Amino acid sequence: MVTDDVVAMHPNGKTTQGKQELADDFREFFARFRMDQTATSEETVVAGEWAFDRAWVSTKVVPLAGGEPSQVNSEVIVILRRGSNGAWKLARMVAVLR
Repeated sequence: MVTDDVVAMHPNGKTTQGKQELADDFREFFARFRMDQTATSEETVVAGEWAFDRAWVSTKVVPLAGGEPSQVNSEVIVILRRGSNGAWKLARMVAVLR
């Protein structure tokens, strides 16, 4: 789903670079939390081998160890790159809290 050189700028200010670092970050997150998320796309543009999507994302984060869930709302820009096999993969992601 992601390119080998993926860069993700998370709404908490953390940036991950590369497929392995992103996978490790998600593995750590999902060991501690459950997430319910919805996204509403506002704009999609395709230009050759690149595309971007701008969306509003609503995320409910629930601690697995108990405690109160939190609500996180963000605006996200996702940049996709089409590979030689025609498949689109996430290459860059920037999320800001709203």
